[in-house]
Amino acid sequence: FLPFQKISGHISFRNVYFNYPTRRQIRVLRGLNLEINPGTTVALVGQSGCGKSTVMALLERFYNQNKGVIAFHLKLVQLGCYLLKFTPFGEFALACVLLAKNQHCSTVPSWKISVTDNLREQVCIVSQEPTLFDCTIMENICYGLDDPKPSYEQVVAAAKMANIHNFVLGLPEGYDTRVGEKGTQLSGGQKQRIAIARALIRDPPILLLDEATSALDTESEKARTCLVIAHRLSTIQDSDVIVMIQEGKATDRETEQLTFSGTHEHLLMKNDLYKRLCETQRLVESQ
Repeated sequence: FLPFQKISGHISFRNVYFNYPTRRQIRVLRGLNLEINPGTTVALVGQSGCGKSTVMALLERFYNQNKGVIAFHLKLVQLGCYLLKFTPFGEFALACVLLAKNQHCSTVPSWKISVTDNLREQVCIVSQEPTLFDCTIMENICYGLDDPKPSYEQVVAAAKMANIHNFVLGLPEGYDTRVGEKGTQLSGGQKQRIAIARALIRDPPILLLDEATSALDTESEKARTCLVIAHRLSTIQDSDVIVMIQEGKATDRETEQLTFSGTHEHLLMKNDLYKRLCETQRLVESQ
């Protein structure tokens, strides 16, 4: 039993280091510090290999970091504000901060049960090429939700938030249309929207998107924390915060991972690499 029902959408990366087990000689994250506030849309940008996808993999707990702490802030329980903190060893603990006295309580010993499944129910990820099954659109959106099974109205609401409802209504069989094996009857954008609807019907506090912001309406973004990997900068210019991850050594400390964050306009003025990325993409898109 865990003393919380939902995470709040507030995420903290504190001095996080990571390298993949099969490539131990390559340090992907080098002291990453990142604070993501609940209800914001945060876009991760940077050159290939800078660690954007790694951040999402760590949030989904596909891997354990080598060093540092990743913390999920939980909903308030009585007078306490709780953190679900993951260590490099895959263990976790609940740390309580008393709001009234503004002081730290001692950390609760690591639990003897796994919270990974509970966490993944609340942190949904949609990849660039999502997996769809050879069944109907309705069944794909509801996949994995059997107890209780979503109502038709809930499916429609999720589809509207993912901007796919009108397309589905235009199909002869509507939500009963079969999508084919791996969604072969649909375009890439349509598959991604159905996958987003599948995520949104779970009402997750945190939504991880791999280049999928164009398929999500503004109100859906505001209702939760959205973390986006941006390959095309044109899709994330309106994000609340854009985080530029750089592997360069612009400080005296070679082990520090550099991040620069701000709005699109702020980074254009303050970050030369972000400005160059934008200019390069404009040239490519204009050709």
